[in-house]
Amino acid sequence: MAGIFCFYAIKIPRKAGWDDVLDVWGVHGAGGFLGTVLIGLLANEMVNKVNAGLGQFLVQLFGASFVGVYSMVVSYQIMKFLDKTSDIRVTREQIEAGLDKSLFKEEYSDDE
Repeated sequence: MAGIFCFYAIKIPRKAGWDDVLDVWGVHGAGGFLGTVLIGLLANEMVNKVNAGLGQFLVQLFGASFVGVYSMVVSYQIMKFLDKTSDIRVTREQIEAGLDKSLFKEEYSDDE
């Protein structure tokens, strides 16, 4: 179930044109959210001292949603702060040349 969910979650940013080169959102964000929420439906008291049910599902859903919103808000604030205090953006020329070459001076041959 998680594999199928993550597979389709990876397609969302690609269709929307988001820059998620390592598919972090689709794998870790969506997959982690699904796993956390499913604990509420699949929990076993013998394994993790919690019984599955609507109450536990809602607790898990709230917790996963809270962490997601919190992470987005804090990340946005950090990026805004960094944008105002330093130069975090790359130029169009750096993008076209390739960031490995323009930022890290790495050269690749066609043999690699």
